[in-house]
Amino acid sequence: MLMLKLSLFNLISSNYSFFNRFCDINALMITAGFGKLALFKNEQEQLIIDYFNVNAISVLRLVKRFYTKL
Repeated sequence: MLMLKLSLFNLISSNYSFFNRFCDINALMITAGFGKLALFKNEQEQLIIDYFNVNAISVLRLVKRFYTKL
């Protein structure tokens, strides 16, 4: 029997202790990400920081956290 558990987390958060509860995993699916089509010169700096925090840094942090468990 396949059991799938959905958990929501704010990837902009700097505290990743939320993931400490997952001791045994069989797969890791990261489906987060966001962006929009716009001229780079019109983007606010905070939005650029949020893009990288969610779309790149959070993915690297999650893969590093679970790498040995996969």
